[in-house]
Amino acid sequence: MPYLILKIDPSVQLSANWLKSLEATDSTFTDVYTELVTDTSPQENGRLRPDTDTYTKSSAQFTPMDEQRVVDFAKKNNLSISFLFKGSSPRAIADFQRYYRLNRPDGVNYLNYFRLSNPKGEIPPETERRKLVDVQGVTYLEAQPDDERVPLTHHPNANKPVSGQPRTISLLARLIRFIVAIVRVIIRVIFTLFRSGPAPIAPPPISSCQNYMQELGIDQAWLRPQPGTGQDVRLAIIDHQWMRNITPLYTIPPANYPNPNPDGATDHGTNTLGVLLPRFSVPSRPYVGLVPKTDVYLSTVDGPNGIQDNHSALLNAKLNASGPIVTDKTGVILVQIGTSAGQLPLENQNSTIFDIIKCATSAPVSIAVVEAAGNGTSTINTTTDSGAIMIGSTNYPTPPAVNHRYTRRANSNSGPRIDVFVWGDQIRTVVNVGPTPATFTDTSAASTIVAGIVCSLQSIARAQYGKVIPPGELRNWLRAVNQPMGTGAATTYKMPLMADLLVKLDAYCTTH
Repeated sequence: MPYLILKIDPSVQLSANWLKSLEATDSTFTDVYTELVTDTSPQENGRLRPDTDTYTKSSAQFTPMDEQRVVDFAKKNNLSISFLFKGSSPRAIADFQRYYRLNRPDGVNYLNYFRLSNPKGEIPPETERRKLVDVQGVTYLEAQPDDERVPLTHHPNANKPVSGQPRTISLLARLIRFIVAIVRVIIRVIFTLFRSGPAPIAPPPISSCQNYMQELGIDQAWLRPQPGTGQDVRLAIIDHQWMRNITPLYTIPPANYPNPNPDGATDHGTNTLGVLLPRFSVPSRPYVGLVPKTDVYLSTVDGPNGIQDNHSALLNAKLNASGPIVTDKTGVILVQIGTSAGQLPLENQNSTIFDIIKCATSAPVSIAVVEAAGNGTSTINTTTDSGAIMIGSTNYPTPPAVNHRYTRRANSNSGPRIDVFVWGDQIRTVVNVGPTPATFTDTSAASTIVAGIVCSLQSIARAQYGKVIPPGELRNWLRAVNQPMGTGAATTYKMPLMADLLVKLDAYCTTH
């Protein structure tokens, strides 16, 4: 049902009376809020937050707000007020806030976002809403038309198992590709044995049905002295539901998937995991994952009572990707949910969603966000930039592509806001575990591949160089190697090859 999102300036410290009015439904949040605004030390669990050993802020530095006008507005329009991010842990939010305000005190306060709603879904007209926007301390009041959203991959055949092999590749061609893949791995292993440093354990050959991995040249990342298999990376994925275990291909620890819904749709999310996580150590399986050592956290949008909560899911993903605030791993977020049945990217839903992504990609958080552009055949022209790496999809080549170049899929969104176009057609994954994998399509499939690339690059940067690549730098590299050529529907895009990206990574890490 429609509701309003009220954002109060981060520097506003709400009064005890305001908090008391919310206690009936949000007592845990109000307790944490009170603790946070009265806390004068950044100490938490015996550790001091970075950059300072004390935190104080005088009352004169807080922005005042006419709280009574907000309360009167809500009463007049029969609206209740509650914290917006009720699907998130208030303790985790407070932990994040303590760190964030030490590094950028004017930056963000997720406890100052509120939802105004009533059971009938009635919201006041814009002329009435404008009166509240004039209140000092109110950043914005935004109408959200509906809770409901669906996965980006909404093509009717998106998650159906595929019988047989792609019609564009003969059995002989597939056999040749398989042999070539094995030979490439053997050559690289031999080469590695004769260079200095310990030789990595060779991963298994890429399955011939995973032609997108051969096209990427992902084995070049796997065979580095410090292989790019996702180690030391936290990847938080936003979707509906997942199959947490597909034995023996992968297992997600229960703590990394806190809210499973047995009645939820799992194919879309599981397809994503099937591209990323199948283990190298499992013999006799027809597929391997791009980054099987990645530490994956699953953030569901499925809230209680069948109501979808994109805001809390996105915030939870950010809290998970940032890990312990003095982080032990590099964070990446993959956004697989969009607006209006996948027509537009999630950041177009409202200002709050945009703000969360912008905060994630900005210093000091600096999490790379990979976001599916959506399948609405729309042109996305925007003057605002969240910092996310926006992904469109290309076709599977028929006949085989020349120089690794591909045309855009007909239903993929396009436009200057989209950073990279990658295969979103006939991507093999693991929903129906058996000799014939399932097919994953559209911008969700393409963004999964790019998320794998980003995790691989970040794991190499951290393990080999002790560095974290800034999100903006990663996006610039991907844009550069994607090399669009042509105009309109005839535009082609080059697959982002790992060889090209690794050159950029080495150059950056040795000069920064």
